[in-house]
Amino acid sequence: MATANELLAGMSVGDDTTLVIDNYLRKIQIPKAITNLGVEHDDDVLTLNFKMPRYLDDTDLSSFAIRINYINANGDSDVYTINESKKTVTTEHIMFSWLVGPTATAYRGNTKFNVCMITTKTVDDKLVIDKEYNTTIATLPVL
Repeated sequence: MATANELLAGMSVGDDTTLVIDNYLRKIQIPKAITNLGVEHDDDVLTLNFKMPRYLDDTDLSSFAIRINYINANGDSDVYTINESKKTVTTEHIMFSWLVGPTATAYRGNTKFNVCMITTKTVDDKLVIDKEYNTTIATLPVL
């Protein structure tokens, strides 16, 4: 019979470098191997990989547009839009990556971020958000 530790070890949904989004708490789980976003003024040198369940209850999130909203240590905010070429959809998961740019690492200190997924529709000739899914805020330091 397997021990509790052996069972827990077999339940891993990511690897030691993939940030995993919990489907119900919507928390971004940062693995211990990822300790920072880089060093102040780094530019496009770190890629963070994310993995999340494809479904939230009965909602298929695979058609949602994905973006990373973030605020650097100086309070400057920006958005990184996930290009469809950086998104992989399987029957159970969505995987995507964020190439961390210069706004996120412009200042030493903590950068806060979340994942936002949206669908849009047209109402009275205006594009409006139809559905929106957000994670809780995660934080990683810039050295």
